[in-house]
Amino acid sequence: MLRCFLFFISLLLFPFGLNSKTAEEWKTRVIYELVTDRFARTDHDTAPCHDLSDYCGGTFKGIEQNLDYIEGLGANAIWISPIHKTVPKAYHGYGVQNFLEINPRFGTEQDLRDLIKACHDRDIWVMVDVVPNHVGYVQDERHKHEIQNNDYSEIVPFNKPEYFHEFEIECHEAEKKFPRDQKLLERCWLEYLPDLNQDHPFVRQFLLNWIKNLVKTYDIDGLRLDALRHIDKNFWLEFSQAAGVYTVGEVFDPDINYAANYQHYVDAVLNAPIQSNFINSYIYRKTLLHLQEGYKSAMALWPTIGLLGNFVENHDFPRFLSNTNNTEIYKAAVANMLSVIGIPILYYGGEQGFSGGDDPENREPLWGHMDTNSDIYQFISRLIKFRKKTEFCKCQQLERYADDSFYAFTRGYVFFAFSNDNTTAPREMTIHPYREGTVLCSVFNETDCVQVKDAKFTIDLGGQYFKILYAADDNSVEMADMKKQNNAIQDIDL
Repeated sequence: MLRCFLFFISLLLFPFGLNSKTAEEWKTRVIYELVTDRFARTDHDTAPCHDLSDYCGGTFKGIEQNLDYIEGLGANAIWISPIHKTVPKAYHGYGVQNFLEINPRFGTEQDLRDLIKACHDRDIWVMVDVVPNHVGYVQDERHKHEIQNNDYSEIVPFNKPEYFHEFEIECHEAEKKFPRDQKLLERCWLEYLPDLNQDHPFVRQFLLNWIKNLVKTYDIDGLRLDALRHIDKNFWLEFSQAAGVYTVGEVFDPDINYAANYQHYVDAVLNAPIQSNFINSYIYRKTLLHLQEGYKSAMALWPTIGLLGNFVENHDFPRFLSNTNNTEIYKAAVANMLSVIGIPILYYGGEQGFSGGDDPENREPLWGHMDTNSDIYQFISRLIKFRKKTEFCKCQQLERYADDSFYAFTRGYVFFAFSNDNTTAPREMTIHPYREGTVLCSVFNETDCVQVKDAKFTIDLGGQYFKILYAADDNSVEMADMKKQNNAIQDIDL
């Protein structure tokens, strides 16, 4: 069994209750993001949804009834959509109308409790998406740009104009024209949604009490924080502390220098910089040296890189396969995401090769497509089982080789080699942690092995985009190198 002892020592430094999950413990999780309205219906109906811009019928019960599917994939955490009552057509949950009522389209309060308990019974943790930045449209959507027509009387509990910033500019426009005007970014209206003023005493105190009670009432394990960059950082610090669980926020900015600062206020952010590198490396086939440069910057700039939420695709981006029909390179990107330092997040439907484009086409219903024998589902399941068995996610990532089309690193005694070109020539590995004579075999083909001779070995991808190799005996790893890795964790990973 692989052991990186400082991981366990670190747990002793972070006291926690019997039921709460620390940020450190989340490092061992694989998260499955699903859009509640699009995962499964209560009545098992698999009829198509005829309007992806409106509710399609997914429910809490639908999720609960299909936990076998998620567990079979290997995920041990789910990220579900915002759970509160929304304005009409806000199936995604980001147009909240009532912060005190569970969305009846998804089910009842008891349905939510039952779902979370069923998850916990299987050791699946539950992350809930929350939206303290804004509320839903409060007038006919056709007139959403007519800000003066807003009627807040039906927004609970924020039913007065004084609870909102006055409209100045829409957020995407602000990002284009004034990308680093932070005060403006915190007052703008995202998609013309009324922007809450968290500096108002009532708004601030309500939101802090609300999140504390929400986590406690439903035994929530973690939170995804929407629109992180559009609220003052000090509010997020108070909000995260009130929640008392792992918090990962949305900051879609590829500039690590900008995004990393938010990790001083919440546990983590979604790793937009590495997602950008995945897209550029695998879809647009740009040099893999960008990955090398990205990791060097990341190791230096992120306060706690191991807590970041890594992803290839999610509900805010066109699906990876909407830009290419090459499922093998998609599997390489997913394998890379599941292997590198950070907490991996899978987006529902990716395991079935979904290829939807821009919103809402990237939010297709999963019902009728839960094929546990599909190629990508089986591929992901096998890799996650290997991740859990070897526990390589508890060890530091150390680069071993890098050039324009080849990138290799180790975590513990596992060797990872990735390429974005299936014609890549063999590479000779002279920097590695293995003893002379060690035999390394492929995770996906146990007969595909290579032996360390004269302190080196050759990686031949053989027309594939990646290989993951492991030494069957972890004693084959030089102890001096393992000590080096463990020492590195203290400086970088914690």
